Amino acid sequence: MKTYNNFQLDWNINNVSDFNEALDIFDSWAESGTATVKDVKVKDVIKNHNPALYDKLSRGDKCRVGRAVSNRYTNNMYSGIVRGSDKGSTKTYHKI
Repeated sequence: MKTYNNFQLDWNINNVSDFNEALDIFDSWAESGTATVKDVKVKDVIKNHNPALYDKLSRGDKCRVGRAVSNRYTNNMYSGIVRGSDKGSTKTYHKI
């Protein structure tokens, strides 16, 4: 497996439809009414709803979905979730 030491995230999405579908899955989870106490990663939410979709996303698109969710959270677009503890550079969220 190749590693890229100087990986820089940009917004050049590799597969727009898969990216949008992954973001829609997270949006749907964020708007659903079920409260959770466990912190979950964006990855966990997507894999729970559509594992094949998550596996199809490129490394960059996986990061871009996480960045998009973080940006939306920062811009108060999710009223039903709060940010949990970070797992490295990965943000976690849970329902309230």
